[in-house]
Amino acid sequence: MPERQNITKNIGWLALGNILVKPIWFLFLLLTVRVLGADDFGKYMLAISFASVASVIFEGGVDILTIRELSSEPEKYETFFGHTAVLKLAAGVLAGSAAIVVSFILRMQWEMIVLVILASAYSVFNTLLLHFRSVFRAFEVMKYEAISIVMEKLSVIVLCGAVLLAHMGVRAFMAGYLLAYCLTGLITFMLVLSKVGIPSLRPSVSYMWSRVLKPALPFAVLNIFTIIYFRSGTLMIGALTGREEIVGYYNAGYRLVESFMLFPTIIIAPLYPVISRNREDVDAVRSVLLDAARALLVISVSISFPIYLFRDQLTLLLFGTGYKLATTFVGVLALTMIPISLNFVAGTLVAALGRQAKSNIFVLVVTLMNLLLNYVLIKAWGGEGAAVTTLLTEALLVIFNLGIVRDYIPWRSLIRVLYRAFVPALLGWALLLTSVGKLSFTVQIVAVLVMMLTGYFLLRLVTFDDLKRLAHTR
Repeated sequence: MPERQNITKNIGWLALGNILVKPIWFLFLLLTVRVLGADDFGKYMLAISFASVASVIFEGGVDILTIRELSSEPEKYETFFGHTAVLKLAAGVLAGSAAIVVSFILRMQWEMIVLVILASAYSVFNTLLLHFRSVFRAFEVMKYEAISIVMEKLSVIVLCGAVLLAHMGVRAFMAGYLLAYCLTGLITFMLVLSKVGIPSLRPSVSYMWSRVLKPALPFAVLNIFTIIYFRSGTLMIGALTGREEIVGYYNAGYRLVESFMLFPTIIIAPLYPVISRNREDVDAVRSVLLDAARALLVISVSISFPIYLFRDQLTLLLFGTGYKLATTFVGVLALTMIPISLNFVAGTLVAALGRQAKSNIFVLVVTLMNLLLNYVLIKAWGGEGAAVTTLLTEALLVIFNLGIVRDYIPWRSLIRVLYRAFVPALLGWALLLTSVGKLSFTVQIVAVLVMMLTGYFLLRLVTFDDLKRLAHTR
């Protein structure tokens, strides 16, 4: 079995892997939104959302459980992974079949049914791919996950990029996605076999239930609720407005949020197995979590506030004139980056401490509120109502999750971090309201960013020691 790497090295590997491909990936996402257009992009996202809901319902929370179990007891790998891999494959096929059957029952247009079929097949391979990566996280060898990420993004960029440049349409684009994830999933599986070991593929029903399904149930419930409130906006906009272009506007903003999730993933993913193994050491866990919250708040506020303040200019710059009606979506959804970053921290601690069952009660309440708010606000405000609902949902989840792990939270220190993060952002906003707001867009956004970064250093949210540690990351 591979030798564990420390947190710094794992963060470094994930950062390196993403730095190599994410700039190109971000440009590819912008190209996707522009070339497909709001209507076809909306259809694509509807099909992905439809298949994703079915996939997560059958996923069973196995990935999170795998990381927690194998990080503490790596000797279980051969038997445990043999069962989880078989379970994930069966669940993926079942979920894809269910999504396709429901698309026929709902009498979707034939074009949408074809997209759902392709999206469901893609979802099977994506589900397996994520599970294979959970093994690398459990053994704390993120360099192999970084290799898998690079392969995934490059294969999608090459195959789907060719489709976009040839203007072959949304069906061919989805087919390219499917092929890319099929190839990456197979290569990543071979990487697991060669670097970690060959599992025992002799599943036992009793073992499957007692050691996998039953312990994973709290995580499974969380995943179901999470995918509902993540995808309910897309699905309910489509159902209540019947306009794919509005779905496209909403998901243009959501593309930025999905791209942002790279940052909390890089920082938090290496921490989960470490916290799981050391959860009895409260002081050590508090220190790690506070540093993670500080880093993520700097990143999320620095990105989300400028996008919100300059939403009109940035929407046209990034997505083109075809998305000029998407500015509100982009601005409001950008603000969700802040609570999302805090939810990565709090949610990881909830899972590592085994308090998921208690968390699910609150998540159920939030999910029901999300569905109700989506219905009411989309009826009243159209697609913009879904964006507001997403922001409120993430904010409520932060409150609930922090409450569940309150005994592990250094509250005074966290409040100081929040104060130091938001004051520079508000000063940047105030600066924009002065004469600076009459200058060019470039001067305005540079002035706001300089104000924010200066404030972070003056308030010691970021220090030169932090930069030195970052520079020495290997």
